[in-house]
Amino acid sequence: MTRGPHAYEQASAWLGRAKQGCSAQGRQTAWTVRIGDLIAEHKRRYKLKPLLEALR
Repeated sequence: MTRGPHAYEQASAWLGRAKQGCSAQGRQTAWTVRIGDLIAEHKRRYKLKPLLEALR
């Protein structure tokens, strides 16, 4: 996500895998907190924010 807008799709794909891993381990609450933190941290990156919100 820090590489710029050209890497947002790749970052989103990796976060999707992380979400699946958290779900498999029964850690949905931890995922919800983490993705919320990422959305808050990157709230001004208008191309990234919708990708992150889709991962909630």
